[in-house]
Amino acid sequence: MKKIRFASLSMAFILMLLPFAALTSAADEPEKMFDNVKSFDIVAFDTKVDGKGVYVYTNDGDTDRILLTKDYNFGNTNIFIFDGDGMMFEAGGGLYSNVDERLGSPQLSVTVPAGGFIVAYDGVGGLNTLYRAVMQGAMLYNATMTIDYVVKATVDREAKKLTVEYDNPAPSDKEAKKFLFIGNSETYFNGIPIKFKALCRAAGIKVEVDYCTEGSSYLYQYAKENEVYAGKFRNKLKNKKYDYVVLQNGGGSNTADMDEALDIMLPLIRENGAEPVLYMRYSDKYGKSGLYSVTEFDYGVYSATAEKYGIKMMPSGLSFIFCYENFADVVPYEALYADDHNHHSGYASYMLAATWMYSLFGVSPVGNTFTAHYPADVVKVLQECAVMACDNTYDFSNPAPASREIDGVKYVNVAQGCKYTTTGEVYESDQWSDTGSDGKLLYKLTDGNVSDSGNDFYIGAHGGSSTEVVIDLGKMYAVKQIETDLWGNSGWGIPDPSNAKVTFYISKDGDEFTKLGETESTVNGDGWKQGIFNATTVDTMNARYVKVSYELGGKFRWVSEINVFGANAKAESVDESSEASDDKSSEESHDESSESETSVSENPSSESPDDEKKGGLGTGSIIALIGGGIAVAVALGVVFARKKKSK
Repeated sequence: MKKIRFASLSMAFILMLLPFAALTSAADEPEKMFDNVKSFDIVAFDTKVDGKGVYVYTNDGDTDRILLTKDYNFGNTNIFIFDGDGMMFEAGGGLYSNVDERLGSPQLSVTVPAGGFIVAYDGVGGLNTLYRAVMQGAMLYNATMTIDYVVKATVDREAKKLTVEYDNPAPSDKEAKKFLFIGNSETYFNGIPIKFKALCRAAGIKVEVDYCTEGSSYLYQYAKENEVYAGKFRNKLKNKKYDYVVLQNGGGSNTADMDEALDIMLPLIRENGAEPVLYMRYSDKYGKSGLYSVTEFDYGVYSATAEKYGIKMMPSGLSFIFCYENFADVVPYEALYADDHNHHSGYASYMLAATWMYSLFGVSPVGNTFTAHYPADVVKVLQECAVMACDNTYDFSNPAPASREIDGVKYVNVAQGCKYTTTGEVYESDQWSDTGSDGKLLYKLTDGNVSDSGNDFYIGAHGGSSTEVVIDLGKMYAVKQIETDLWGNSGWGIPDPSNAKVTFYISKDGDEFTKLGETESTVNGDGWKQGIFNATTVDTMNARYVKVSYELGGKFRWVSEINVFGANAKAESVDESSEASDDKSSEESHDESSESETSVSENPSSESPDDEKKGGLGTGSIIALIGGGIAVAVALGVVFARKKKSK
């Protein structure tokens, strides 16, 4: 009995000690050991980089700290960014300021997160080894990007020591899907492939990425054997087997350009055993007109190419439009672009990477736990936009006709959708010309799409020192104002619109033209100069044809739209002795009190010119019918009386 009691007491005592033993065990367990633990001397804190060595920038506050590149001389340094826990999440370098307009970078600042710090260094061999490890072969110029590599660091301000801990790069995983990315900065900038890899890992998909990318490159430069990157592309395929090869062409490439490259590249890719995939680029032309015109152009090219060759196309560029139209309150349009308004931002790189994962694996990015250290509400929007781009097509139909209120009256652009003829020379370009490869007009000047930047694809350019455009409105309209834009850029060799003479004419028959009025103009802008030219008449004038004459030295007429603001044609007085005469000899009636006049209502919300009037017979019509009936009855009575008399 005593033995049993003793055993019970002993067991109770052991159970009491177990929690303490567990705590002691946890406390004594050594922290994870990294393959590499290295320390470096710090030259200075929070000062402008001045020579080689390590410089550290801390942030002890509760909000982000922004460092402008022009203030800290980061141009010749590599940069590591660490969060409040001392974990690296971003790296890059070469951040030049743009004060001299030559060495500007796409990224002009770096952000020190609350509680975190930044390391900038130059000429430190041990840190160069770390840099190569975290970049994982990525190409990056003049920017920082998200990394997917575990690095821990501590800063001892008193001892002026930086200590970093990290593992050596892991060997290739046989189970991982191998990707080779071929393209330019629209592929590698801001680390899209790295974010793609991290998103996939969080979704349980193993991915490895390799690069065959060069700044501003085109696919033909990798395809043709005598081109500069042909050897690099072929060596990549020779030295490694891939599951996917992702292809992205340079800006403005048309279907013929795609064919030129893919006819050579696809057989080589398939011989490697990989599946070729097209990555539809996003618009690198900042601004609303650039967003829509370039995206529409690229969507057409990439879709047609994918269909022709029977390969997958990732519609990534559409995500910019869906984000702009649906979530501008959370992710403003400008937040999708880097500081140069040409390359994509970190946010956009996450969104693009999400489209890749969803397109290739069918795994939705919505709810993915990899956030790249971005705010939760932003991540949610970027994930949803990626899904929208992949699950939906986009209707690029031309917009509704523009309207304008002049002297309290609303007029509509009656020229939209109308065809025209031109004089002058053809400007040969797939992006900016108003003439297609078949020699036929594209009618960009009346499609309703107005450029807001000058370098987007809404431009319908013509050549020569002078151009005349004659628009057939299809029927007679009461014209109030004609307007056109005219762009110039000395860097592109496009003449300054300030020196242009633009004249507007109208005609009823297309043969005899009358000047509408005196032309007024305004010219604004520095690099790209936008000229707006218009002429307005006091009283609306009936016309079916409109002519715009452009006179300007140089070789190009850079125009995006011609607007003809008008309404239903006014009724004209007709000489009873010449009722059979046609429109060519008729004169306008300016009798404002005419009851038959059908010009635009003085109500600004009046219907558009082509709206049909509906309703029953009016009082006048009823009286006319009654009168007509009486006349017929009288006539019949007379006839009847005469017949009776003759009998």
